[in-house]
Amino acid sequence: MMSKVQGTAFPQFEAILNFRDFGGLPTRAGHVRRGMLFRSAAHDISTEADLALIASLNLGLVVDLRRPSERATAPSRWPVNFQARVIENADPEDVEPPHMAAMFGDPSPEAIRQKIIAYYRGAAFDPHHLSVFRAAFEHMAANDAPVLIHCAAGKDRTGLFASLILQALGVSHEDLLADYLLTNSAGLHDRHGPVAETMARAGGLDVLPAESRQAMLAADPAYLAASWESIDERCGSIDVYLETLGLDSARRERLVRLFTE
Repeated sequence: MMSKVQGTAFPQFEAILNFRDFGGLPTRAGHVRRGMLFRSAAHDISTEADLALIASLNLGLVVDLRRPSERATAPSRWPVNFQARVIENADPEDVEPPHMAAMFGDPSPEAIRQKIIAYYRGAAFDPHHLSVFRAAFEHMAANDAPVLIHCAAGKDRTGLFASLILQALGVSHEDLLADYLLTNSAGLHDRHGPVAETMARAGGLDVLPAESRQAMLAADPAYLAASWESIDERCGSIDVYLETLGLDSARRERLVRLFTE
């Protein structure tokens, strides 16, 4: 069963959060193909029904943006005989993921918001991310197969990489921002209780205040804007940045040919 939120399809998983097809957006020459680009939160608590739905997507690539410690603590569950290639960061140097790092110190909403903005400013240049982004784009430009990208909540790391993919495909900034903000319609605040509880413990609290939880789990335009501003400052333009990820004109043309219509 599929519900519709602002024209975007949200498959009704039992346990997987924030899962959606982020195709369908207009590009300079057409539209992003549906059924080719998916994004979500983690897949460690997938039910059997969830696994059957994942199997039906015929994924060719999974991009797991979580840190090694996150993957070890919450390993993904995949269908039997799952054939998709999984790209992940194998760097043994580990740090706290952004949703946890923001909880240390002052847990007030504004402090959390400023920490997340600071994270976004550096996220596009984080070596943990760059190696995964490059490998993912290389695979995508060479394979006509559906792709799933995810992290823990499917919001920050996933939101950034999804925006880069959409930019590479010729989606306007306005439309890719609208897609990023759809996370606010995905019920994360209501259904991501375990994450909120973990964040509260990290901050030495019994309960995470509602305003702090909102700052942590919401998709905020200021967050994504911080990444784009940092890219412009350091690279001059998003197109130059994408070239550093291996998307020269030929590879980008192949990517557009495979993922748009």
